[in-house]
Amino acid sequence: MNGSTFKGGKDVIYGFIEFNNTLRNLLENTPVYINANGNSGTTLYSALMDMGFNYTLIYFGNAPLIKNKSSDHILAETFNPRKKLLNKIPAKQTRLIEYGWDTSLIEQRNISSKIITILENFFNSNPQEFFNYGGDEVYSFLKDVPVDISDIHIIETWTKDKSGKIYFTPQYLVMYAKETRLQPIPFKKLGDWKLQYGDVSLTAFLSGKNFPYQIRKINDTDIPDQLAQSYKDALFANSWNRILKEK
Repeated sequence: MNGSTFKGGKDVIYGFIEFNNTLRNLLENTPVYINANGNSGTTLYSALMDMGFNYTLIYFGNAPLIKNKSSDHILAETFNPRKKLLNKIPAKQTRLIEYGWDTSLIEQRNISSKIITILENFFNSNPQEFFNYGGDEVYSFLKDVPVDISDIHIIETWTKDKSGKIYFTPQYLVMYAKETRLQPIPFKKLGDWKLQYGDVSLTAFLSGKNFPYQIRKINDTDIPDQLAQSYKDALFANSWNRILKEK
């Protein structure tokens, strides 16, 4: 951490964190494991720049700090709540949500079955598209076997603004065949296929989210079926840094 002090009517301290290009590139491309309480897409670089953690100074200027008390004093003076950290990169309130449907519930089973049927009909007419997204892991392209999809999940980015409003951005559809998870299909590709769900496109139906669903995963945290509803409720009711339930 580097910086300088200007003397005048009052002291003004400017500081910044500096990384060489190689180290910065490494940090920016190293993802961090994020549970349900963290922001999706966090890297080592963004975590460092957010500075939302406790740390101890070991050097100030060119002088080593021998005692923790010296570090605590400098940090209290430099980073007190009244001062604005100009180099801080605030993290957006963002979660990567994966959801599916509980087939033990009639309404959810009907939605899931209808989407699966739409996909199976498409892939049986366009088998190469199926193989492009991992179908060759469970079927041989040398055999003319009907595609059988066992489950589907949707992956979305959820973003909460300062007023608490949540915005949903669909990212991928994930298929399971013979209990094997296949490669995620980007939503744009799904739109290119012009699949229909009744009177609307499949992508429009999924984007509207006017249907029941079950949360399967939040960021890197898998959600057990028996807790899915409570986590879903927490996403809409709680502060997003308190979504994860304490054990």
